[in-house]
Amino acid sequence: MNLWQVRIRPKKLEVEVEERVKRFQQENLLRRLQQRDFRLWSSRLLPEITDRLGWLDLPERSRVILPRLKEFAAEIREDGVEAVYLLGMGGSSLAAEVLAATWKSQPDSLPLRVVDSTHPSFIKEVGQNCAGRKTLFIVASKSGTTLETLALFRYFWELKSQEENFPGSHFVAITDEATPLEKVALERGFRAVFHAPA
Repeated sequence: MNLWQVRIRPKKLEVEVEERVKRFQQENLLRRLQQRDFRLWSSRLLPEITDRLGWLDLPERSRVILPRLKEFAAEIREDGVEAVYLLGMGGSSLAAEVLAATWKSQPDSLPLRVVDSTHPSFIKEVGQNCAGRKTLFIVASKSGTTLETLALFRYFWELKSQEENFPGSHFVAITDEATPLEKVALERGFRAVFHAPA
């Protein structure tokens, strides 16, 4: 199978795309990407590049954590969680949106709503929807410092604090190791912390 086989529409772009594909082949782009060659993006070694290439082997690494994720899903169902809200911005919420759309019709799946806006009327509506319900909030920030995500967390934490004394069981964090978000999650007794895979 030729990984570089591409069909181009509109036709007027075909020559330009074919030239680019030839250049990629000459530069061994796929091999270099698999080897995590930072020079594909910059002449300098930058942590913000190398730290974001974990997706390259994510399918293999996911097999290791899959049993824990299945166990966690069973736990929250058993505890009567009615809905899941993912609080995140940008890359931390994009995959969740795809998954929510893909699996929303599965009979055993919990409703997943992605909260990736700070618009006051949207946040108010989400807050009203989850009031008094057994909900789970996934606070997703790779760096653990995304301001909008942390602001959303504080808002929904306050809402859950008005309903019960120990709201930590309604929260999960997905972040890198040793981030400010992980520290908050541990201090406040989040239900779980999962380290960001990529």
